[in-house]
Amino acid sequence: MPDLSTTNDTPLLAIPGAPPDLLHPPIGDAFARRSQYALDIDFKVEPPWFKVSPTHFVNLGY
Repeated sequence: MPDLSTTNDTPLLAIPGAPPDLLHPPIGDAFARRSQYALDIDFKVEPPWFKVSPTHFVNLGY
């Protein structure tokens, strides 16, 4: 999560791995393989989608 108190001198953290294959998406959360915080369920079940505005949906991990 971005922190407004950081300066431009603070290096950005790199996310390991490559983005998921859009033609052959993985089972579960598409970004679980790149997250150090992923749980077992993230590799098995896609997170639910939530409507946050009339034109915007998000899906959140567990």
